[in-house]
Amino acid sequence: MRMLILVAAIALTVPAQPVLFTRPVAAHPDTGWGWPSWSAITARIVVINGPVTFPLGHLIADVRAGSPAGVPTTAGLPVSGPPLILATGATSTEGWGIPAGTAAGTYWLRINYTDAAGINYDEYVAGRVFDPNGGAFLQRTTNPTLGGTGVFTIDDTTATAPGAPYVAAASLTSNTGIPVFGETLAVDPDVLFFLSWPNPIPELSGFIGILDAMGRSTLQMQIPNVPELAGVPVRLQAVILDVVTGARVTSPSGYVLP
Repeated sequence: MRMLILVAAIALTVPAQPVLFTRPVAAHPDTGWGWPSWSAITARIVVINGPVTFPLGHLIADVRAGSPAGVPTTAGLPVSGPPLILATGATSTEGWGIPAGTAAGTYWLRINYTDAAGINYDEYVAGRVFDPNGGAFLQRTTNPTLGGTGVFTIDDTTATAPGAPYVAAASLTSNTGIPVFGETLAVDPDVLFFLSWPNPIPELSGFIGILDAMGRSTLQMQIPNVPELAGVPVRLQAVILDVVTGARVTSPSGYVLP
């Protein structure tokens, strides 16, 4: 109940605002992976406090390999056009068409916009590109909702995945990332992260476990029924601690609480 108590206490302080997230736009990876069968990684945004303006006329300004500080590219993105203005409550989705020959790894989609006061923001949404052998997929199977339970599944196609231990973490954003095992995790060290790691609260079940004989596992997030949480984004990612091949990260996943 620690999450519920924390959220309720903050809600009493700022009753008219999203409790844990005050940026004008919330974002999450709508499709958090790319593989030979999938040719794009998509980002979805929800405008929490509009109007907001996307100066390029579309959501994703550029894509960066490895971390938000990686070398940017615009290959595979829509052509720029007149500024796009979205009002409060608007949603939009945009995909990055993965160029042929793109190396496996995590890629960060930079979403750039300005608020009504002209303040500029970047939101980063990450996705994983896999090689032809596949890897560890983290997928959202039931959307998190207020008072409901979000369900996410790990499906690791690696031959040595069955019986491998794993650890997962959640956060509100993925704007900086956390370096680990030579990669950058698409979660940030915020309040939700420290509720999920290293000792997950009871409302976050399956965040530490062992993959089954099929290389799979299930994670669940019980969301408090607190109206001020509407519009709060969540991000998730897991690390598979494979003693045979070494540690590997899953694709990122997430959602914006409706």
